[in-house]
Amino acid sequence: KYNLIYKYIIIIDSYLKKNELRFHKGEIIGYAGDTGSISGPHLHFEIRDQNNKPLNPLKNIYAIEDTLRPIAKSIAFIPLDNSCWINGIQDYSIFKLQKLNEYKYVIQDTISVLGNFGLAIEAEDKMNTQPFNYNIYEIELLIDNKLMYKIKFDEYNMKNDHLIYNEIDYGLLTSLSKNFHRLYINNNKSLEFIDSH
Repeated sequence: KYNLIYKYIIIIDSYLKKNELRFHKGEIIGYAGDTGSISGPHLHFEIRDQNNKPLNPLKNIYAIEDTLRPIAKSIAFIPLDNSCWINGIQDYSIFKLQKLNEYKYVIQDTISVLGNFGLAIEAEDKMNTQPFNYNIYEIELLIDNKLMYKIKFDEYNMKNDHLIYNEIDYGLLTSLSKNFHRLYINNNKSLEFIDSH
């Protein structure tokens, strides 16, 4: 005997004419709840371009003071197949990063890696006078000063929602509840904000 659980997600896109809805300051326009993996009640608000692609509103639309640099916390070495050994084991290995100055972080130990592996970084960003951690806007991976991989969150197409965990390592998210941004291609070429060289 099995118990079946069904989950329904309803998405409604509504397009309004200019000035069709007007609100006054302080007026209630709706109520929000939470479902699934959402961490609390919130309103999902987007600004889209003429091609219906969501845009980063902090790039050219809103200006929020941001003089704080992102913080790199740790780096993960991820085995990509059975040929990979990281410090003698065939499993994820995570190393804390030590901050030397505003621009430079280091790993304290020597790491032995054999075989095919990927990297992922745990990082967070804060803005002046804002209480939360923000996602990272841009990450670049350079090896010997050559750009190998780049993430830049300027555009995002909602049709690729199911691919988002190809950018964030899902294993580390579920086991540690931490966002590690992958720095290698992993079935994520369809995501507009990823550029691999």
